[in-house]
Amino acid sequence: MAKNTTNSEFPRVPCFLLALILTGLAMLPGLADANVSGLADTPWPMFLHDQRHTGLSTYTGAQKNTVKWTYDASGSFIGSPVIGSDGTVYIS
Repeated sequence: MAKNTTNSEFPRVPCFLLALILTGLAMLPGLADANVSGLADTPWPMFLHDQRHTGLSTYTGAQKNTVKWTYDASGSFIGSPVIGSDGTVYIS
């Protein structure tokens, strides 16, 4: 009688586990290109601008001391104002 060696010599791996491993291996080349600094790719990527929290911008601000608008909040603010990419001012 002949010995059946079809599957007995290889470990059985569930299909979902094999698919998970192959997907992970396929993603490895992309991980080398990932942004490892943790900062968003925007002009002001985090609170206080950079990882040292300097609050300094690389852009030149207003060159004249003129008030363009005011807002009576009738209260106090806790957070710092933030200006969105479209010019909207957000205050909490």
